[in-house]
Amino acid sequence: MDFELPDEWMEKPDLFLFKDYDTKMGMIEELRQPITVEMVIQEINRYADSEFRYADKSDEVAIETAVREMGRMEEAKRRYLEGKG
Repeated sequence: MDFELPDEWMEKPDLFLFKDYDTKMGMIEELRQPITVEMVIQEINRYADSEFRYADKSDEVAIETAVREMGRMEEAKRRYLEGKG
């Protein structure tokens, strides 16, 4: 079962939100439609797109962190060598 609530229902609360439970159920029942293979494929693609976007961002953050750590280690090594001499 799949359905999309019209935006108008949320923008104008009298159309849906302030109705009684049975009326809301009836309104939702009218919107119900069977789930198709195309719908499933579309959702899989949306999920995959989101995962790729998050993976790209997390990779970039990891790289920035590694670069920052390398800079810290270089500075620590420089200070250490200065202290020994």
